[in-house]
Amino acid sequence: RINITLHWLLGGKRQEANSPNINSHNLCQHRSATTRRRFADNSNKIFAWWQMYKRNLRKNLLDDFNSLLPGNTVGEKGPGVTAIIPTSPIASNPDTSLIEEAVESIRHHLPDCEIIITFDGVREEQADMKDDYDEFKRKVLWMCNKKWKNVVPMLFEEHLHQVAMCREALKVVRTDKILYMEHDTPLTKDPIEWEAIMKMLDTGQADLMRFHFEAYIPGEHQEMMLDDEPQEIEGIKAVRTIQWSQRPHIANTEFYNAILRDYFSPEARTFIEDKMHGVVISAYKKQQMTGWNKFKLWIYHPDGNIKRSYHTDGRG
Repeated sequence: RINITLHWLLGGKRQEANSPNINSHNLCQHRSATTRRRFADNSNKIFAWWQMYKRNLRKNLLDDFNSLLPGNTVGEKGPGVTAIIPTSPIASNPDTSLIEEAVESIRHHLPDCEIIITFDGVREEQADMKDDYDEFKRKVLWMCNKKWKNVVPMLFEEHLHQVAMCREALKVVRTDKILYMEHDTPLTKDPIEWEAIMKMLDTGQADLMRFHFEAYIPGEHQEMMLDDEPQEIEGIKAVRTIQWSQRPHIANTEFYNAILRDYFSPEARTFIEDKMHGVVISAYKKQQMTGWNKFKLWIYHPDGNIKRSYHTDGRG
């Protein structure tokens, strides 16, 4: 009688080879599949940890050096933009073309900004997608380390969704602005007046500027726009809106920290837009411009075609 214990492989539960539920063939298959999944999980976690460790070590060394300089501002958010890209299991995994397109679209506009990719955990109902998702993560982690510059991964073992992942990402952001962009909504290559937009954010004229995904604002959305014609501010044109959308946008980091703190519970596991869309509209209906001024949402509206993002439909 051969007594084979699968204590480690089965998460602490002992199963014996002569159990009526396990024959030798099924046992080998089970051990092989379980070992493979454990290896994929652990190797991805270790690789992601190592990349974040290197990133933090580099930035901490720079902080130490800068602390020796006159008038240092170590510990404060520095000027600039950090991009945050959330991703999760989708049907196209393990193919990486969608997230590569997203990263490359940011690099076209912001060649040097740090990009944080947050990998959500797998929901119970997505268990059948886990193997492909693990392979997707392995490929993207390799790109973060070897192909791309200044792109760092954050892996989460449990399903956190946008709100909780964004909270964690903001803890390591060191810039005063973020660009939030879902993994299947890249920017177009059309010009964007970044300096003027950032000046609007710096001066408090805006807290968030969104990049539209159509050539014009559709008629059914006009009731959520506060301007009949685009306003010209800091040399660019933009429209005030009460429509919160999670399409690509640039925002003040502290503004994002505030909305996640003030409008979501610590345990929230949801899309950001699902809550904020109603919050902003309600504030405006109750307080008009006083309500709008709590959020200061704008849509970038240059002359002609205003489309500055598009949808690659990762969940299609």
